[in-house]
Amino acid sequence: MEKGVDKLPDPFFLFLLLAILVLVLSYIGDSLTWSAVHPGTNESIQVINLIEKHNFYHIFSESVSNFINFPPLGIVLVMVIGIGVADKSGFFKSLINATAQMVNPRLIAVLFIFISVNGSVMADSGVVLLPPLGALVFSGLGYHPITGLAAGFVGVCGGFSANIGITALDPLLASLTEPAARMIISDYNVFPTANYYFMAASVFVITLVIYLVSVKIIEPRVKTIKIKPFSVYNNNETKQLTHHEKRGLMYAFSAIVIFFILILIAVLPEQGLLRNENGDIMPFFKSIIFLLMAGFFMSGTVYGIAAGTITNSKDIISMSTNAMNTMGSYIVLAFAIAQFTAYFSKSNLGLVTAINGAEFLKNAGLTGVLLVIGFLIFSMIINIFIASASAKWAILSVVFVPMFLLLGIPPEITQAVYRVGDSVTNFITPMFPYFPIIIVFAKEISEDISFGKLVSLLIPYSLILSLVWGIFLILWIYLGIPVGPGVPTDMMIIP
Repeated sequence: MEKGVDKLPDPFFLFLLLAILVLVLSYIGDSLTWSAVHPGTNESIQVINLIEKHNFYHIFSESVSNFINFPPLGIVLVMVIGIGVADKSGFFKSLINATAQMVNPRLIAVLFIFISVNGSVMADSGVVLLPPLGALVFSGLGYHPITGLAAGFVGVCGGFSANIGITALDPLLASLTEPAARMIISDYNVFPTANYYFMAASVFVITLVIYLVSVKIIEPRVKTIKIKPFSVYNNNETKQLTHHEKRGLMYAFSAIVIFFILILIAVLPEQGLLRNENGDIMPFFKSIIFLLMAGFFMSGTVYGIAAGTITNSKDIISMSTNAMNTMGSYIVLAFAIAQFTAYFSKSNLGLVTAINGAEFLKNAGLTGVLLVIGFLIFSMIINIFIASASAKWAILSVVFVPMFLLLGIPPEITQAVYRVGDSVTNFITPMFPYFPIIIVFAKEISEDISFGKLVSLLIPYSLILSLVWGIFLILWIYLGIPVGPGVPTDMMIIP
């Protein structure tokens, strides 16, 4: 498969070809009147022909806005400003060396993956931060940096729904599940904690799976990949910290503590600066990207000044600039992907596919555990066509929540099944907007890494995660363990 994928053109041209394919399919779909009825609004949705005259000129007139409004673009570039200083100043490297001297290397690898799985609490910034940090961590532990890169990427993306805390995704999905459930039971309530027990327990299962796949399957396959001679990742020896490095870490940690306290002061009080007029902390969630960038910028700067790697303000700007220079290929690739995703969205191809697929599964006559497995697999497949978890659930919830509820399966269970399926294929679908960032990071490590090689390394994670996490979910349901506080345990899943 790897050789087959490698025969494809460069990712930039690949996504341009996919964009052209969407234009052709939109013409075919319109000609054949492909359509679907939205199950929530009863609105008829038809495939839109983007090649028609009144639509065609948008391809050119909106190309710049498609690029500028591509969500990952701004997030990646903003995060790199802070990460560049934290990396180039030596803060990350010293932190990894200090940790490696105090903790068993295997435990450090497991701990990093555990943090990555919980990385969704950092919103989309975790996808930018954790993969390259994983490459540094694993390199310092004697593994190939590509192994760490893959582990970090899969952790934050494949374990997207799992978390030991409540994230912004929990109330968002619950707000869609509740009205779907009330189509059957008018006073049914679905709370943000609906899947908390199961998702918190899943963190440990996912962490173990990713670790074992990384060291047992991925590491042996990447050992022959040559690392760039002057790459920051071309150093797998843990070194004793110098006096200056220890001082830098001490000052950096002090600054981090102060920064964290200031954030708490802005969030915890009812009238805090990061709360809106209603008193909720949505402004805090919307500020996470900037806060993380500022945190890394600040900690890297403080470390650099204390350790002597930063002597003046020009050094700080140079570090951020050098890190930003590595994003050139990502920016070019993002332009092609932005056009592809914009065309796909405007054509309604994804919506029509998702709705018709849901109706097909609904009418397939499956019952009991086969229905649950069928919905799990369907969620995995449909993730290839629509990347947004909430956008897909807005469609699927109004079909499957009432259907499952009539079979005695609580809405919280249906939501949990969807979340597992949605997570395990995140990192292998081209529709995932952060997929190109992993390609860029891999190229920074080695020129020998190819698009096909990278995809072939990620697929084992998806297959094994799907199997293990899916079995874990089925066992959880059969044992009658509530997936969250107050969730009914009288499941009626028939074998």
